[in-house]
Amino acid sequence: MICLQLVVKLAAQEEVDVDDVGVGGAKRFFEAKARILEVGDAAYRAFEDKKKEEEEKKKRQEEFKKKREQFQQTA
Repeated sequence: MICLQLVVKLAAQEEVDVDDVGVGGAKRFFEAKARILEVGDAAYRAFEDKKKEEEEKKKRQEEFKKKREQFQQTA
């Protein structure tokens, strides 16, 4: 497992020269890039899930208000 600081440092680079960093360094570079993408994707999915939950809650509240108004009109 590589530490977060190293992941961020490696992922911030645009490219890596295998001659400079070696195969192991290149491997860590690509692992860091993949990890950043995973974290970003997970955060995006969480954001979308939260947004969907809020929309569903708002829809349920509106439906409840409509039913309450219908009940009050008939009572």
